This record gives sequence, structure tokens and C-alpha cells, in this order.
Amino acid sequence: MKQRLNGNDVATFTPEACQALQNPATATHRFPEGTPTNAQWQAYVKQTETYRYKLALAVKSAPTLIDKIIRLCSENILFWFKYFAHTYDPRITAQHQHPDRPFILFPFQEEAVCRIVHAIETGEDLIIEKSRDMGLSWLIALVFQWYWQFKAGSSFLIGSRKLALVDQLGDLSSVFGKIRYNLQVQPPWLLPSGFAEKKHSLTARLLNPANGNAITGEACTEQFARGGRYRAILMDEFAFWQQAESSFMAAGFSSPCRLLLSTPNGLNNCFAKLRQSDGLPLLTLHWRLHPFKTQAWYEQQCKRMTEDMIARELDINYQASVKNRVFPEFKAVHQQVGLKPVQGLKLFRVWDFGYHCPAVLFCQIDLMGRLLVLREEVGHQEVLRPFAERILHITKTEFAHTGDVFDLFDPAGNQHQNLLEYSSVELLGKLGIKPTCVKAPVREGLEKIRHLLIEWRNDDFSDPIGTPALLVNPTQCPQLCNALSGAYRFREHSDGSPMEIPLEEHPFEDVVDCLRYVVWDKATITGGKPWKQHMAKINVGALNYAYLTTRPSAW
Repeated sequence: MKQRLNGNDVATFTPEACQALQNPATATHRFPEGTPTNAQWQAYVKQTETYRYKLALAVKSAPTLIDKIIRLCSENILFWFKYFAHTYDPRITAQHQHPDRPFILFPFQEEAVCRIVHAIETGEDLIIEKSRDMGLSWLIALVFQWYWQFKAGSSFLIGSRKLALVDQLGDLSSVFGKIRYNLQVQPPWLLPSGFAEKKHSLTARLLNPANGNAITGEACTEQFARGGRYRAILMDEFAFWQQAESSFMAAGFSSPCRLLLSTPNGLNNCFAKLRQSDGLPLLTLHWRLHPFKTQAWYEQQCKRMTEDMIARELDINYQASVKNRVFPEFKAVHQQVGLKPVQGLKLFRVWDFGYHCPAVLFCQIDLMGRLLVLREEVGHQEVLRPFAERILHITKTEFAHTGDVFDLFDPAGNQHQNLLEYSSVELLGKLGIKPTCVKAPVREGLEKIRHLLIEWRNDDFSDPIGTPALLVNPTQCPQLCNALSGAYRFREHSDGSPMEIPLEEHPFEDVVDCLRYVVWDKATITGGKPWKQHMAKINVGALNYAYLTTRPSAW
């Protein structure tokens, strides 16, 4: 601080005044409720910085204050943050400000601190999804430091996808770099007794000689978190870990509190699956919580990013947050909740016989020639016979009033599986299911799906806008929607550019294969007749009902 205070400022800063102003039972250390305007925040920051300076002068004038201040810091983490935490932001040097900044928490950051402390204190896991540049890496690093500094019996583990992100000496972008920096700018009397940086601040290891606490760091490997015992474990950028599932399981045995922090990286990773499961507590920090990130700011950032970067770094959009999507044309307009089967229309069951991962889509084609994907059924570690029996039961109970059932399958269904005397198609035949084989080349089949996604139908009704040629029920077809939204993606070359071959990831490949079979040959699924002739055989009343019940409500 470059401010100068007169002697009266120091004289009025007595131990009694300190205790009265900073009693942990009061909330004077927090910003008043509500979102601050820029003017309000700048006044609050100036007031806090002035108080920090007064505090430093008061300690020099009255050293007996030290024990009281240390006690206040140990009793209330928000007091410590407000008056002793620092952050470093080199971006503000362009504004002729020093990059070292007091870490004065915005209201949403105060709530995040309290939520993280609650998870640590109660020993519960916490998923933290965030937009970029919300200060969460600094915040969690300093929460760990506060425990390490003031709370005995508090050892922590910090993990990331590579060791350089955990700790690299001199690099403040690493988690340990943030803690180490904050220790260096704190007053010496606040540091643990006997602490010496060269002796106790090692690579990916921080020791507290006064209470025995330790913060250690590891990269994501098969051995992550195995063998240690920790009060909490931070798994930073968890959506990008290669051994995420095994690391998550191992961490659960080593600590009651796993903090899973990340921006999205698509749907086919452990972070996204845990987020979707609704089994763990969730903390969401979207950029709109930040009082100074406006719509104009957002639009300016979007000009500097690709679509997948916007989804990942700003929007917390899991579906669109991966690059190399096979179907970037798939939008929210293609998803219609409540899409129902239509009486009298033919029902198509489309089969894919994955090994212990079979999949079926239930589809219809309406008067406008739109493909309606009504339901999916995906097996998991399941053999075909009980799966097929379940498909028959679903057809009988949920699609009893549709027209004839027409089954399609891929050529692999004719192959004999190991240890079985019959093929998948022969097994279905024993259950009275007689599917038709569809030979759909992958590349051409995917292209037909893309055409349906960009095609709109308004041939039979006076509708100036029309409706998408492909509609999917997201509540009944979650894996297909996930696949179309980005979980089904192309392989990458070593330089990150996409190949023409999609990744073979279950169940996303399986449900897309089903969709590929049903869109491949219109002549096949209409019995070899032209579309208009096929539709003319359907009851007109039923078709009108089909249009009205499947017409998106937005139109």
C-alpha cells in the first residue's frame, strides 16, 4: 500500500477496538448482502485496503495485538481472507496497477468458501463446476492453506492431470505456486512457528513444523491417492483426467472429502457422469455470478473463442464443450420433451448388438416425413436374451396402440458369438422377432443423419417456419441426445485435428449406429414404396393427431 496514515489512525486502533470491530460472531468482515455496483465495490476495496494498512501499523505499535489477530484468523476463515490473503494478476499491469492484489472476496466467492469449508468439516464430496476465471483455483488453494496454517490434523492432497499443474517452482499458475506466493507476502509473525521456506516448502510438498500438517501434490496416475490419509483431496480440472475413475475410487478410501473442480469437457468422462448422476452435492459457479462480467463482456469473449471453447470456458455446457463433434448441427430445437407414440403409425425397432452392450431405438415416421425417436433402451453388461425380452415387454406396454412393428439390425447380428451355437438374429427369431438387415456405411450413414438435422419440413401444412426433420425425446433418449450433442466425436490426429473415424465409445456409438440404420434407406423402412404412397395407407385422423402431438410447442 502506498497510502500514508497519520498518528491518530494508529492511536485509535487499540486491542479493544480490534476485538469490537472483528468479533467473529459478527458479519462485519463480509460485504453487505446483495450484488455490488462497481462504485460500491471500489469503495469497499479501498476501505478494506486501508484497514489492512492500519492493522499492520497497529501491530508495530502494539505487538500484544499479534496473539489476538492470530486467534481471530484461526477462528474465522473469512476474516483471514479479507485481511491477509493475496492473489496475483499480471493482466492489470496494463492499467498501471501492481499485479499483487489483496484477495478480497466477492459475495459469490464468500459463499463458495463457506460451501467448501462445510464439505471439509462434514466430510462430504463436492462437485464444483465453473466458468473460467472465477478465482476458484486461488480460492481452494488458500482454503487449504488456512487449514494447514491454523487447524491441527489437517493434511491435504492436491492432484491434477500433470505434475506441472500441481507444482512448478516459480509458476503461479500451479496450485502450490499460489499457496507459496501467499505465504511469502504474509507478515512473518502470522506464519507457523519455526517455518522456513527452504526447509519446509518443497516440490509438491508443504510442511507445517508447528502442528505437523502437510499439503502434498500428485499428478493423475494409476497410483493417485493410494496409501495416504487426508482431510480433503482436490482433484483439479477433473474432467480432463485420463485415469479419472480409478483415481476417484482410490481417493474415496483416502479421504471423506473429494473436491472435484473442473470446467466441462464433454459428457464421456467421470466428471460429467458424476455430475449427471445427482448423487453428489453440487456447487455451480457460472460467470453471471461475477458482478462485473456483463453481457457485453460475454459477447466480446465469444468473438475470441470457438464454439466448443465458449461452451467449455463460459457456458458450462457439457454437450457442446468438446471439439471434433460429429453432429454440431444438433441443437435444442431437435429435442422435444413429451414426444409420444402415435396411434396407427408403424413402429420401428432398430437394434445394435454390441458385446454385452445391446441397444434399441423405438422410432416412428409421421405425416410430414419426420423421424421421431421416441425411446431408447441400452443394456449394460447384459446378454441379448433378457435384453430382448425387455424390449418385447416395453413394446407391449408402451407402444400397444401403434401400427405394425418393423425391426432393423446391422449385418453383425448374423455373426455367431463365441461359445454360442446361434447368432444374435437367430436368437431374436426364437423370440418371434424377425429383423431386416440394413447395410449402412458409416460415413454415408452419418451424412444422412446430418441432412435430417438441417432439413425442415412444412410440405403438408401451411407453416412458414416448418419443423425439424428429426425430433428426439431427451427424457426417454438421454444417451442418444448426449451422443448427438458431442459425446460422439471424431478421433484426433497428434496435432489435434479430427480424423474421419469416430471414437468407439459405448454407449454413444451404439445408439448412433441404431440411428444410422434407420435413416440409411427410406425405401427399406417404408416397405419399398414411395413416401406419399406409404403415408396414404395411414388413417388420416391418426396422422392429424400425430402432427398435433409432435409439433414443437415453440411453433
